[in-house]
Amino acid sequence: MQSCKKKMSETGKGLSENINKTRETLSSKLSTQLSGLNINNDSMDSLKQKSTQALKNVGSNTNKYLDQLDSHLEKVENTTLGYATQLTSFLQAKTGIKVGIAEKANSSSLGQKNIQQQANGSQSDILFNVPKGLASSRVEAQLHELQVSIEPYEQALNNSKKEIEKYILTEEEKQEADKQLSSEDSPLKKIQQELVPGKMDASFFLKCYFSSRKKIIQDEKKRKLLLEKTAEEDEDDFSWDDDSDDEEDKAETATKGNGEKKEE
Repeated sequence: MQSCKKKMSETGKGLSENINKTRETLSSKLSTQLSGLNINNDSMDSLKQKSTQALKNVGSNTNKYLDQLDSHLEKVENTTLGYATQLTSFLQAKTGIKVGIAEKANSSSLGQKNIQQQANGSQSDILFNVPKGLASSRVEAQLHELQVSIEPYEQALNNSKKEIEKYILTEEEKQEADKQLSSEDSPLKKIQQELVPGKMDASFFLKCYFSSRKKIIQDEKKRKLLLEKTAEEDEDDFSWDDDSDDEEDKAETATKGNGEKKEE
């Protein structure tokens, strides 16, 4: 009887040891797996941050390259028009013949001035509801995007939320917002319905719209002023010195006259 109890005790003891070993093994494997999951979560967070930054950099660089390209194209156009005007004026002064290029150049210059007036901040001169694909200038295209795309608002929410929240709406902006959002057919109303309240509140949406619009117009004003300054400098390089040409003509005429008198 005692021998049987002893065997049962030893068997129970061995079984208990095996259970403890199994428990320790499972606990160790579970800890290893959990540790691996934590590493993967950290990697995913890092990947998300890097992806967000990469997309931000791509957008910033794209806008930078577009600005540079637009600046170079307009610089070439202004320089060409300035040269054409100087050339035709010179020909008209020398020959008395009017050349149509000058009129076209002046007409184009007037077109540039009209765009400049739009960039000077007069809301009545800027088309905010330009139909998609019919934007006639860079600033109108950017303003149009604010009314048809949710991307500018999502980017602002992720990249400049604190700065936008500090923006204070003017009474004029509040009245304009009430007018646009009261119409169900308003493009801005449709964008608001997509974003508010799911992704942002109404206050942030309006601050984002008006602060972004203001920045677009201010940037356009700075860009135009810079281009005008560059165009003026280039015109100086291509300017014709009419006074010098007239003096040379007079000198040649006088020399010719003196030569004819000597021959007589």
